[in-house]
Amino acid sequence: HRDLHSFPTRRSSDLGTFLLNSNNEYDILKQLDNSLYIVSPKINNALSLNVHICIGMNSETVFPISLQLVRQENNKLLYIGADYIEAKNIDVRIQEKIKSVSRIIAKTISTLGYKGVLGLDFLLDKDNKLYFVEINPRFQGSTVLLNKALVNYEKESIYQLNEIAFAGQYINSSKYESIIVNSSFVFYKQYNTDDYYINLYNKMNNSPTYTVLSD
Repeated sequence: HRDLHSFPTRRSSDLGTFLLNSNNEYDILKQLDNSLYIVSPKINNALSLNVHICIGMNSETVFPISLQLVRQENNKLLYIGADYIEAKNIDVRIQEKIKSVSRIIAKTISTLGYKGVLGLDFLLDKDNKLYFVEINPRFQGSTVLLNKALVNYEKESIYQLNEIAFAGQYINSSKYESIIVNSSFVFYKQYNTDDYYINLYNKMNNSPTYTVLSD
């Protein structure tokens, strides 16, 4: 009866992530097409974390960590926002470990010829055990917040950095890794039916440091 995650190997959002167990297996399998799927164990009570990376010529820039807001809806796991503010409360040693692992992964990817922005997803369980989940070779759901912070610091935007990387130019990581992102966002309000998400939505909607996207 253990819960499992199932998602296609090619996807652009978590709308394709299912929560699978022996009780709902038949109903979920009916919804899947003939794509190749990955199945992984569900880590209970884990934080879902994301890190932006930009790979340039002989440079790997690791940006601040964000906490991914995920909601379970009809046996699917839906990405509904990102919180950079709460992510700063994670133990500093864990944050440094995430950044260190991210650099190792980025250096490995760079040897394969990858250039530009990508995202790394991690899970952090209640015992502070870190799990690397996946690589997303694209801009992330939280890119809008990171870009806002870069602009506030009068730095190149994440989109400009992506172009610089594709042009094969060196990026001075020290200029960007020290920025602080003081913002968060939540969207898909129609899914937010419990108190946590209602309160979070209201808090964000009435704060200058938050952004709310309603669909």
